Amino acid sequence: MYLSDLTEESKSTNGWNNKPFGKDKTHDGNPIRLVENAEGTVRTFEKGVWSHADANIYYNLDGKGYQTFETYVGVDAAQAGKGAVTFKVFIDGKEVAATKELTSSNVMEHIKVEIPQNAKELHLQALKGAEDSNDHADWAEAKFVTAFNDNAEPDVDVKSVEVTAEKTDLKVGDTTKAVAKVLPENATDTEVTWSVSDETVLSVGEDGTVTAKAKGRADVIATAHNGVKGNVQITVTGKDTPPVDPPETPDKSDLEELVNEYNKLSEKDYTADSWKAYQSALKAAKAVLEDKNATQEQIDAAKAELEKAVNNLEKAEGGKEEPEQKPDTKPDKKPSAPNKDQKDNKPAKTGDTATVFPVAVLMAACAAVVAVFVRKRREGRS
Repeated sequence: MYLSDLTEESKSTNGWNNKPFGKDKTHDGNPIRLVENAEGTVRTFEKGVWSHADANIYYNLDGKGYQTFETYVGVDAAQAGKGAVTFKVFIDGKEVAATKELTSSNVMEHIKVEIPQNAKELHLQALKGAEDSNDHADWAEAKFVTAFNDNAEPDVDVKSVEVTAEKTDLKVGDTTKAVAKVLPENATDTEVTWSVSDETVLSVGEDGTVTAKAKGRADVIATAHNGVKGNVQITVTGKDTPPVDPPETPDKSDLEELVNEYNKLSEKDYTADSWKAYQSALKAAKAVLEDKNATQEQIDAAKAELEKAVNNLEKAEGGKEEPEQKPDTKPDKKPSAPNKDQKDNKPAKTGDTATVFPVAVLMAACAAVVAVFVRKRREGRS
């Protein structure tokens, strides 16, 4: 377990105005480099902690099960011969390792110490030399090597959980994906459990898929195995609905016209049974006219029933002629024109002058002939 992947205790301090410690790089972003041998070969390290004397760095050992600690130490080679630092290691306040004063030209030294099973704290110290400049102290490849428990690496606890979502503003029915970032990245168990703060507003699946259920706000929460949580808030608004065309207003004009027309009929002109049926249909038609919520289907049905009742009226003895039935004025019920044969073969009605006039003339002519014949016979006898 590399120290650069762990978090030092808050009481740790660094020299040069307490600059932040470098993790796997120096303060200016360059790689950690130390002189490796007497020939002056410089070795570059991918892992390590950079500090500046005077520096005191503390790490918690309690319950971690670490067995050994080791590192390569020296003044960073970038200082080109300058700088002077003495490196020391303490466990629970007891000094367990120390180097001579090293410069950037000196060969790096290797430190390896055993960690007692019940140890509580590791303390790394870098002390500046008399020159007091360029004291860039590198702890290259600083690491805890093994653990007591079957030589397994110690667990790395989750320190924080950061939760983000692809979209934080949803409409009812929309979905989005929430993602949890567990830190440190080398935590032993990076799995999280998903939940929401208000299940009436949101739901979330095991993979972080969030579904908006109702208007409101709710948090999507990711919880690590050790209880560390992170969350992101989602706002849900109403679902978009397409505009709906207003319903057509039912047309009562035809029914109203019929009611006004047939309302003039007189009961004395019709038989009691037929009048009763008519009155029932008329009453129903008037009720439909007064109903503000009547549908076109109800209006058409009332009109048909009223017309049927009028057609079924039976004249009482001495009653007036039945009212003329109004033709249906709707475009789809126009009467069809008669064909030519129907027109030519139409029978003559009583009183049709086009047929009666020629017959009358013929009969008059015959009467005149008969009168002349009778007069001549009388003259011959005298």
